[in-house]
Amino acid sequence: MSVNLEKFELKVDSIIAQCAKLQKENLSLKKRASELLVQRSILLEKQELTCARLENLMKRLKSLNDGI
Repeated sequence: MSVNLEKFELKVDSIIAQCAKLQKENLSLKKRASELLVQRSILLEKQELTCARLENLMKRLKSLNDGI
């Protein structure tokens, strides 16, 4: 009976270790997801700024062309 109990304890210890590993991995993935959201936000802001600058340049080029 003690052999079965030892096997059971080893399995429980293994499950506990796996849970700890998965919790650590989950925290790491959540942190990475948060970082990616921040990067995405920054990139979207840059894209909007770039689009606005391009539109402004296109208007200026058109006005120069219309003036010729």
